[in-house]
Amino acid sequence: NGSFGVVYSLQRDGGYTVLHDFLGAPEDGAQSVAALAEGPDGILYGTTSSGGTTNSGTVFKLSRDGSGYTVLHDFGTAVNDGLNLQAGILIGGDGLLYGATRVGGLFGSGTLFKLNSDGSGYNVFYHFSGATDGAQPRGALLEISNRLYGTASAAGDSARGNIFGVNKDGSGFLVLRTFTGSPADGFDAWDGLLRGTDGALYGTTRQGGSAGQGIVFKVNPDGSSYEVLHHFGGPDDGQEPWAGLAEGADAKLYGTARNGGLHLNGSVFRLNKDGSGYEVLHHFDSGIGEGYRPEGTLIRANDGAFYGTTRKGGQGNIGSVYKLEPDGSAFATLRSFSVCGGDGSETSSRLLAATDRYLYGTTLKGGAYEFGAIFKVRNDGSDYRLLHSFGFDTRDGINLYEGLSEDSDGVLYGATRYGGGVDAGTIFKLNKDGSGYTVIHRSTGATGTGSLPTAGVIVGSDGKLYGRTLKGGITDGATIFRLNRDGSDFTILYDSPVSGGNQFYAYSGLIEGSDSRLYGNSSGDGDHAAGTVFRLDKDGSGYRVLHHFDTSGGDGNYPEGGVIEASDGKLYGTTSYGGSFDSGVLFRIDKDGTGYSILHQFNSATNDAYYPVGDLHEGPGGTLFGVTYFGGADDSGTLYVINRDGSGFAILHSFLDSQRAGQNPDATLIRGADGGLYGSAVFGGRYGCGSIFRIAPITLTIAKEISGYRVRITGMAGQRYAIERAVNSLSGWLEIGNADNATGVAEFLDASEGSRQKFYRSRLLLP
Repeated sequence: NGSFGVVYSLQRDGGYTVLHDFLGAPEDGAQSVAALAEGPDGILYGTTSSGGTTNSGTVFKLSRDGSGYTVLHDFGTAVNDGLNLQAGILIGGDGLLYGATRVGGLFGSGTLFKLNSDGSGYNVFYHFSGATDGAQPRGALLEISNRLYGTASAAGDSARGNIFGVNKDGSGFLVLRTFTGSPADGFDAWDGLLRGTDGALYGTTRQGGSAGQGIVFKVNPDGSSYEVLHHFGGPDDGQEPWAGLAEGADAKLYGTARNGGLHLNGSVFRLNKDGSGYEVLHHFDSGIGEGYRPEGTLIRANDGAFYGTTRKGGQGNIGSVYKLEPDGSAFATLRSFSVCGGDGSETSSRLLAATDRYLYGTTLKGGAYEFGAIFKVRNDGSDYRLLHSFGFDTRDGINLYEGLSEDSDGVLYGATRYGGGVDAGTIFKLNKDGSGYTVIHRSTGATGTGSLPTAGVIVGSDGKLYGRTLKGGITDGATIFRLNRDGSDFTILYDSPVSGGNQFYAYSGLIEGSDSRLYGNSSGDGDHAAGTVFRLDKDGSGYRVLHHFDTSGGDGNYPEGGVIEASDGKLYGTTSYGGSFDSGVLFRIDKDGTGYSILHQFNSATNDAYYPVGDLHEGPGGTLFGVTYFGGADDSGTLYVINRDGSGFAILHSFLDSQRAGQNPDATLIRGADGGLYGSAVFGGRYGCGSIFRIAPITLTIAKEISGYRVRITGMAGQRYAIERAVNSLSGWLEIGNADNATGVAEFLDASEGSRQKFYRSRLLLP
């Protein structure tokens, strides 16, 4: 939720539950980087490194089912308080919670603190001075005989950090060992200590040692018998252990190194407590599905296996949870983390209002493997389902920039920009229940064969599929192609000498006009290299540029949206740049190329809508609806309306950073069976992963009451309407008042007397 992190639970079979979404400053913590601690009552306690009232971190608690979440302390709210935690909580034998902050305190070098489990009694009982006592403690504390032990990652006598002990009231602080650094010793300890079953203390340092890649060390609680057990950095050995150690049932020490190993992506190791028997149990290889960069300490579960996490890798390359047996066998990835919890994210595609009354769409990213997904949802938002996640197979397509088309048999078709074995894109089909997914065409990447599909495909009136590619022509330029629905007879109908645009941008595809020809916009070609409007016969003949956009003279240029044919037979579209304010234009042109005119100039200098994207949508009565990626009150995009003659331009909705409606719409609006307009936003929404939104149809009803006629208008909250009345006939309209829509419904009472036959209409007013 805003990329602030989560608390989660994971079953050993991979069952995953988010227990809490951190909200960030000022009401909640953010970025929890330390392990949780469980109290005797089953309550979990943890810390966050940022967030809270002053964005300096928090201590929190919650039940194992996620209930009862409470922030116990906000750091930085008192003078000389500690700040920014990397260490977790120790639940002391006295029931108090103990911890360390990395910085802050009286000297700015970190603190040790304690508090009651209900958050009361918070007390900083030790301030690190940054001198001989060290600075920047990063690991959790350890309790032995009512005394606390830990590590400082910096300062100390050698400016390399140390191992310390201290009483719970801050007295009796003692440096057990000052790290001296390479080549004989380590330095920069980033985690806490392990007390072995032999009573000794064990730990790691991130740097130092004979190869400068960290060490494993041992020391007694009184500081005696300090010993380096292992120097990291040998051939195929791990490097830079960030995490501490765990002890196995065999009394051996187990740990992870963040880097190094056979594939330079980290390793799992074990060794005896005297330093002998060192061996690497697993080399992380960053292959598809496997994690790498292990940064967390291993835990040994009661099934005897070890469990850990990686910072990178997994299907989405943002980390994983893994397990392995003590001998390194049976390594398995239990969970690949995903930005949006396995859901799709960042959709640039138009929705498809299919014949089964579901909405279907695609996402550019997200899904199980972070390469995009296909979804379906009812128009009331219920029964949302992912039908396919792209990228499991290396020959599957990935990254969809446009939506789906439906044929007469109810089969869905689409295209991916990348993937397919050589990363040149695919064309696929599937059924509405997600079954029957098949890649029917894979681009080879060779010139003359078409590659990187611009958008999706359309199903022509002849039953064939038509689409465009950004590259892959004879001179590696853009193409227009045709193929059968079974994938056979792939044919390039038109081959452009120039590329079709930026391969990381979303562009619209083709439409079939009422004359059975194909029409579209392109970006970057034409006489002025600023894009064109074109047409083409479905047999590949008759290619004609209807308009060359120009970078001078106030014309629009570089269209990212396509064209539509309105009910008047003319083509309407937008450009994302150009015009008087270089913020895009809305234009009209006849299908023979005559009558080109600019109907509206978008303007980024005010809160106006600008950078229009996607195709326009024609509503009842010929009104045009569209979206802009930027503009509006928060510059997060708008929905707008305009008449076909260019009059009546109005912003229907401004997307706001603080709203769940989403931000930055990048797709064409469509009209559902209920009359509402539906669209999608790339970002925003509850989880920052984008959203699907609905614009309620504006309706007007009239009811006779004792005091007059009540006019009731349903629409979008925030709209304002002028109410007009005519008497006895549909002429002589008179504006009689205004009505504001605050809740989705606006009402106006006409208490005037006179004729019993009255007509009413409403008109949307500019904000």
